[in-house]
Order: sequence, then C-alpha cells, then structure tokens
Amino acid sequence: LDVRLKRLGPAHPKTLESLSSLADFHMARKSHKTAEKPLRAIVEVREKIDGAESVALVAPLESLAVILEATDRTKEAEEVAARVKTIREAEKKAAEEAKKATEEAKKAADEARKTADAAAKIAPAPQQPGGQAKAAVGK
Repeated sequence: LDVRLKRLGPAHPKTLESLSSLADFHMARKSHKTAEKPLRAIVEVREKIDGAESVALVAPLESLAVILEATDRTKEAEEVAARVKTIREAEKKAAEEAKKATEEAKKAADEARKTADAAAKIAPAPQQPGGQAKAAVGK
C-alpha cells in the first residue's frame, strides 16, 4: 500500500483497491478500528474525485456504517447510513429520469420518421432536366 501511495498517489484506482482490500481484511478479522482508517481514506478520495453524492461512495460508506455500529458509535452510524440512503435514492431518481428521457426521445424519433414517411408519399416525383418526371422518362 505504501508503495502504491508513493508511486501512484491516493486517488489512483489501484491505490483505492488496496485500501479497500486492507479494510476488508481488517473487517473480516473484526479489527473494526483498524479498518476504519482505510475506509475513511477511500471516502475522502471518492468525495474529491466523484463528488459527495456519488454512487461510488455507497460501498465504503456502508462498510463504515457497519464499523461505527460495531464500535458503539450508533449516532454516527445512523448518519452514514442515512447518507447512503440519500445517495441511492438520488441515483434511482436519476436512472428513472434517464429512462423517461430515453422513452420520450424514442417517441419523438418515431413521430419524425412517420412524418418523413408520410411526406415522402405525397411529395411529387423529382424532376429530370427538361421538366419531365422520372416516372415519365421511360414512356
């Protein structure tokens, strides 16, 4: 981890992966206080890179809430869990809005296609030089 931090920096995906693995290791061993530091580091970096409401924060924040609960910091655990819920709800709303926008765009494209097809059916045949329509050229 120290090598990755020095060579790649704290925001590099490989560094964040190492921090996550370290936190997971300590959580599995019930070393909650030791797992807290790398999780907080991940949250800090993700907030800077992706923003405070990024879905990338969900997993480390959930783990942090577990640690806080396990170390009898219930109020802080509840605050972190509430933040996770807010992020998930915002993500769900954004996904629903994107789906609605996609459906509306498809409808608009279908209507435009229908209008173009109808216009093509009633439009006069293109004129050849000399003023005759293409269909009449062969006669």
